[in-house]
Amino acid sequence: MSLQEDIKRLNEQQSAIIKKFGKSSLIIAGPGTGKTRTISVLIGDLLHKNVRLKEILALTFSDKAALELRSRVLEYYPHSFDQCWISTFHSFCARILREQYHLVQIKPDFKLLTGFKEALLMNGICQRQQPEAFAEFGKVLHRRGFQQEVLTFISLLKSNLVSPDEFTKVLERCAELTPRARARMRELLTLFKLYERERDNTGYLDFRDLISLTIKVLQNQQTAELYRKKFRVILVDEFQDTDPAQFLLLSLLKGDDDSVKTAVIGDPRQSIYRFRGADPGMMTPKGQFKQKYQAKVFPLALNYRSATSIITAAARLNWREKSDTDGLLKACSEETGFVKVYKVRDELEEARLIGRKIASLLIYGENRRYQPSDLAILVRNNYQIDLIAECLQALHIPFAIAGDMKFFRSEEVIALASLLKVASTSGSEQCVALQRAFASPVFAIKPLWVQAVFSLLTPTFTIKTFFERLTDNQREDLPEADPETLVKAVSFAETVRILENCGEEPLTVVFARLLLVVSGLLKDPSSEPARNVLHFRGMISDYCELFQAQHARPPKVADLMPEFDEWLTYYASTLEQNSETSSEGIKIMTVHQSKGLEFPVVFICGLCEGQFPVNLRENLLTSTSSLEAMRQAFNREGRAVNFFNPYPVSQEDHLEEERRLFFVALTRAKEGAILTWPQRIGSDPALPAPFLKEIGLPAETVVAEERPLTPAEFRTRLSRLDEQALAAIEPVLAELEPLIPAEVSLHGIRPRDFSAAKIDGIHLPENFTFSASSLSNYVDCPRRFFFLNVLRIKDPLQVKQPYFVVGNAFHACLEKLHTPGSLWELGKMPDDNDLKQLYLENSQPLLDGLEFFQRHLEAEAMQSALPVYRNAVFQLAQLPARNTVGVEHPFRFKLHGFTFTGRFDRLARLGEDSAMVIDYKTTSGSAMNSEKIFSRAFVEEGLPQEIQMPLYLLACREMGWKHAAAALLYISQDAYKTNYKGMQAGFLRSAALNYGCGPSYGAEVSDSELDRFSLQVKVVLDEIRQQRVFDCRPSSQPEARSCLNLNTSRQPKCEFYPFCQERLDQLRHQEALREQL
Repeated sequence: MSLQEDIKRLNEQQSAIIKKFGKSSLIIAGPGTGKTRTISVLIGDLLHKNVRLKEILALTFSDKAALELRSRVLEYYPHSFDQCWISTFHSFCARILREQYHLVQIKPDFKLLTGFKEALLMNGICQRQQPEAFAEFGKVLHRRGFQQEVLTFISLLKSNLVSPDEFTKVLERCAELTPRARARMRELLTLFKLYERERDNTGYLDFRDLISLTIKVLQNQQTAELYRKKFRVILVDEFQDTDPAQFLLLSLLKGDDDSVKTAVIGDPRQSIYRFRGADPGMMTPKGQFKQKYQAKVFPLALNYRSATSIITAAARLNWREKSDTDGLLKACSEETGFVKVYKVRDELEEARLIGRKIASLLIYGENRRYQPSDLAILVRNNYQIDLIAECLQALHIPFAIAGDMKFFRSEEVIALASLLKVASTSGSEQCVALQRAFASPVFAIKPLWVQAVFSLLTPTFTIKTFFERLTDNQREDLPEADPETLVKAVSFAETVRILENCGEEPLTVVFARLLLVVSGLLKDPSSEPARNVLHFRGMISDYCELFQAQHARPPKVADLMPEFDEWLTYYASTLEQNSETSSEGIKIMTVHQSKGLEFPVVFICGLCEGQFPVNLRENLLTSTSSLEAMRQAFNREGRAVNFFNPYPVSQEDHLEEERRLFFVALTRAKEGAILTWPQRIGSDPALPAPFLKEIGLPAETVVAEERPLTPAEFRTRLSRLDEQALAAIEPVLAELEPLIPAEVSLHGIRPRDFSAAKIDGIHLPENFTFSASSLSNYVDCPRRFFFLNVLRIKDPLQVKQPYFVVGNAFHACLEKLHTPGSLWELGKMPDDNDLKQLYLENSQPLLDGLEFFQRHLEAEAMQSALPVYRNAVFQLAQLPARNTVGVEHPFRFKLHGFTFTGRFDRLARLGEDSAMVIDYKTTSGSAMNSEKIFSRAFVEEGLPQEIQMPLYLLACREMGWKHAAAALLYISQDAYKTNYKGMQAGFLRSAALNYGCGPSYGAEVSDSELDRFSLQVKVVLDEIRQQRVFDCRPSSQPEARSCLNLNTSRQPKCEFYPFCQERLDQLRHQEALREQL
């Protein structure tokens, strides 16, 4: 959308900001009021008024926000070659420091401490200290939790620009501290000094150093003036999240004159990061920015996101700190929406209620029916998630947990971690790691054979013994395996032999060997397995870098392994988690993770004292009163910034912080919000959150279920018990089960044995029609056919996949080119202008939905492919260029009493009684030739693997054509450069089946072969007609889209694999038992 169009879309409040933008502007932007669009239009308008892009500095607090703002601005002016200064605070500071490093005596190629590296650094410091030297913290000095709290305390000091020297002076002068508080502060001061010394010695900066050193740079008057002249405009997004150091940085950039126009935008009611040092009062009317610069206040109060009832409820919150903008927020939506409050007995009943309400919204809806991705569950604490997730699982409702550390639990990471343990351990511990690695799907060794191997293991015949016999070719008593499995197993055994006893070798060398083992996973760097491997490599790289800096030698494998699991878990927790997961399930996340997101319906749970709001937040290392005493002592020193204490000093202060969180949670909802209040937490009564009273909505009491668990839930709980525990309660189960009538629980209360499960018969719908794809689905796996062609479950994201969009775009172009009666069908040779116009009118609109770079790559590829197609078809006559009977030509015929339907991409007449079906392929995979198509279609025994092409021949024969040909044309692949096996130079990759006519490179099909294919199809059709189960029976053929074959991302080709895992496991177990018998 152009700048002028966006300006026209602005409301009066937004337009006022653009028109009256002057010296200093304070923009109070409520939730859903379009602040990002306002900022981007403001920048676009300034550029339109001849302000250079390099003269505008826009600062945000996240890479995502910076990227979004930068993308919007560059859409307005895509051809600007100016420097772009739209970034996060830390990226901006790093850029300044690399320019002015000499002013603060640092190297221009300084390294940054990530959260993981900080933890490694602090751990190294604490490990070298003697616990006896720390009277207060000695007992916990080496614990990771304590070290993390120390890093949080150091972050608090550095965000307030406190140096170790200043901390020392103030600590000595602060008379209000108790002796114990002073002793604790001194020990923290010692760790602070050690941290700073170690950081300097290793050549690192942390993220707080970026801010403080940039402040030092700008305190140089000459340098500050340079940047004031450079930046004519400064904009700060999410200003409510700034800390004192960041405000000082802004003040130094702006200076005291009005030559630098400045605007800050945010909402003090959405300041939810106080625990990180953000000052909620920074942008209030009494805040520092308003007072220092006499800023003009612009409210943005028209909410485009939420329904009226949601905004009304949010407006009733009783804020302790009043504001002139309170009560201005207004909903633009004409929808009333809904906000409901439910009072439940306890946490279990709350989780069940949420599950039932979600099921109701998905099935019946409220004002409309919802999809799972329309709903979100927001919690205040992570521990609330488990019970909710369990209830959703019981109802088979799909969900995704934000920040779920999937990297940590991925098969790739588990396999690599297991092999590292193999390299550094011995005895039983090594055998356990070896078994875990051997069973990993990463190495694609058949699971049934692996389980057969495991069944042979004894204390004397270990997994290591097995591998020794395998590599020494002593396989007489080993389970039989096909050649491919043996090759993979021997290769794995050789890998183990190379890795054994490597504990004293350099970690980088050993890990490089591991990467070679899994190098196949890295072919597609964008795939999830590749990302997991690269994340793991990042952890090893960070560890090695820090270890080398601290110990002046590279780490050995043995250095990492004693605490390996702990470091791996910690590294996983530091990875940036994307809450906007691509999963189509219910989103479960904390309120903090939901900031910046929106959902049609939001559930806010645990609204009771102790959960939401949580109990008063305190520092674990020192008391709130000690911190407050230190704050006052620092501020008596006449500092450049006042010391800000992020911990609430009173219950009212804490409640205001929680109220802001509730406000953020409630305003994530677009159409409705459901709030729940559990009356008991554990065994303790729980009072309702004060916010519930403030919004003034009556709580509906939910009738508690009489039984603690339903029989199904009880069975689920029992299924988690081991055999010994089940045997202990078997007499009780035997006594209770006869008392439960069948109408209450068909399956009783014991854990179910699915091998004996009753399965309801399935019947094909009336007037069911078959197609080539439906038969192929059945041959690949009967259950896949059931999901796709009986239940008609479709992937809603499929039509948005690039390969699907590109295929449609190619087809649209060729469809227009060959439409009967078109200029080109009547004899005109399509020239370059014709092809360009065909692309612009028919293909380009379909590509517009792709990502920017993908769109341009595909557009270039398509425009290059069309002249190649013209040369092959119109000039070299590889296939008929004209005489088209129809494009997207429908057909319908009867075969053995069954109805078949479909569409030909193109049907061309070759003679009075002969025709050719042309099917266009845009896949980037390997092209099949005529011989391969023929061998897959016309098999002597079993079922054909190629259905489409011979079925097209049958369709033509049934439609009255005496002779027919079916040809595949790979239009997105390169043409032949030289003559090759009947293909001329310039021909496109192609394959054909000739039934009495067709191209010279086609494979000839006789009447008997086509009749045999027809009878084989009849076998499949009769089997489908008699099917009542459509059980899992995946084909192992290489081209089959089944769970036995993996795609390029090392995931099963069949998208329904997650629904079948349990059944597949049962079938494998039964097969293993049969083999044993």
